[in-house]
Amino acid sequence: MNTLTASPWTISTYLEEPSYVSKSADGAWLAHVSIPRARLTYFGPANLSQNLLRVTPPPLPQHGPHAPSWGGHIVWMLSDALPHWKWPPLREWEYTPAAQIENYAGALSLIRPQVHPKFPALGRSYHWEGNTLVCESFWTPTQSAHHLAIHTLHVPFNAQIELSQTSLKGTFKELDGFSITEHPVADRPGLTLDQTTAKICPSSQSAKYAFPTQEIAAHIDNYRLSMQRLNASSNELDNPFTDLLTHVWIASQDLESPFIEIEQASPYLTPGLDGYCRFGISLQAESL
Repeated sequence: MNTLTASPWTISTYLEEPSYVSKSADGAWLAHVSIPRARLTYFGPANLSQNLLRVTPPPLPQHGPHAPSWGGHIVWMLSDALPHWKWPPLREWEYTPAAQIENYAGALSLIRPQVHPKFPALGRSYHWEGNTLVCESFWTPTQSAHHLAIHTLHVPFNAQIELSQTSLKGTFKELDGFSITEHPVADRPGLTLDQTTAKICPSSQSAKYAFPTQEIAAHIDNYRLSMQRLNASSNELDNPFTDLLTHVWIASQDLESPFIEIEQASPYLTPGLDGYCRFGISLQAESL
């Protein structure tokens, strides 16, 4: 019988920032959650030899229309009251520390401040299930609107992304806000298909692809990072992404520090029995 458990979350530092750190049940994998960024900023081997996430190094940029993201594990929201909202994100989601941190029974929870009248305070939590890191977003709904969450990981620009392409049938879906269009594969560089998979590689052009809900695999040097969408533990409503809830975005090589985003989105949610809307992802890593 396997009785291994993950280590508790303890205070440490990463990137010269105070953080909480915890190891997987087998001790092979490490997670750092930055206190000033209120997010996961390291996920990789326990010896810190390879961060499978891309993070913006300090000093941290401040909120503004051209400010880069702080990177790592990002959670943003959309509201059916503001369906066409785009960049920049709310300051409370991206550019502020948590208003409240709880470290209890193996789960680390961080709740951001609530300022915008159309969005609730957004929380996130991290805990290990064996060697799998579960990352959950949660919020108390407002009475004026419904919300969805998008979990995004920034991964290094040299990552090779792999998904199932069974339903694409020779086309890919391009996502711009809520607008989804289909194009022949030859129309875009960086995307190749075979009989079973879609592979996305770094490209000179930026593009965002939308896929039917599925696992995303990122091959980064000698490691494989998988990002799995978890079922929402609350009630699902409409889906503005027309069931295409798995997304990949390639940043332009013109950026000073280019990256790739892999994303899992929820539909609009109503609260579960505990009064919260909850939606999460799971992360696993393995050596190749």
